[in-house]
Amino acid sequence: MMLQPVILNTEKLNSQVMIRAYKISENEWSFTLNNMTRNTYKVFLESYMTDDKEQLVWRKTSSEFMLNPGIMSVTETEIGNILLNKILPSPNKYRFSLCVKQKFGPDLGFRFIQI
Repeated sequence: MMLQPVILNTEKLNSQVMIRAYKISENEWSFTLNNMTRNTYKVFLESYMTDDKEQLVWRKTSSEFMLNPGIMSVTETEIGNILLNKILPSPNKYRFSLCVKQKFGPDLGFRFIQI
C-alpha cells in the first residue's frame, strides 16, 4: 500500500470564515470573506508580519464591519489600509498573515499571504 502525502491549506482547518486577498491596484487590496456559518458577526481584519525568527515586525488592524453569512468582498478603501504595499528587502525572511477577528469572541479565520 502506497501512502499519499497530505497537503494542508494555509487556512485553519476549523475556520468559520475563509479569506482570499487580491491586489486590485498598486496601493490597494480587496478581501473576499466566506462566512460559512448562519451567524452575523461584527469583525475586523488584522494583518501582521513576522520575521524568520517569529518576531513581530508590524501589525495593522482594520475598522470593524458586519459580516453576514455567505460571501462578501471588502476593500482597503472601505476598512482601512492593513497590508504592506511596498517591497521589503529579503522578502523570503518574512511571513504575512491575515486574521478575521471579533473584539469579543474567538478568531473566525486565518490565512498566510504571499506578497
